[in-house]
Amino acid sequence: MTTRRTFLRHGAIAAGSITLVPLLGGCGSGSAARRGRPGALTMRFRPYELHLKHVFTLAGSSRTTTAVMITELEYDGVTGYGEASMPPYLGESHDTAT
Repeated sequence: MTTRRTFLRHGAIAAGSITLVPLLGGCGSGSAARRGRPGALTMRFRPYELHLKHVFTLAGSSRTTTAVMITELEYDGVTGYGEASMPPYLGESHDTAT
């Protein structure tokens, strides 16, 4: 029987291995051809207004939306997506992040 701790440990090791493969030159026949050429890293972002399912309340205010920036990084044919939340109490907005 696999415990949650064992599952997380093995998952972290696997994720770390997958991350290190491109950095160490990869494996297989296709990696040698790309080793000498630096790839171009492309970053794209767009503002987005996230609508919350429930009202978020702090001592001084309440809100039903929050500003986020949707990010997209592309390198060597691999694309990753993420978001950067900009709650009003941190002073960030779409204008300052752009």
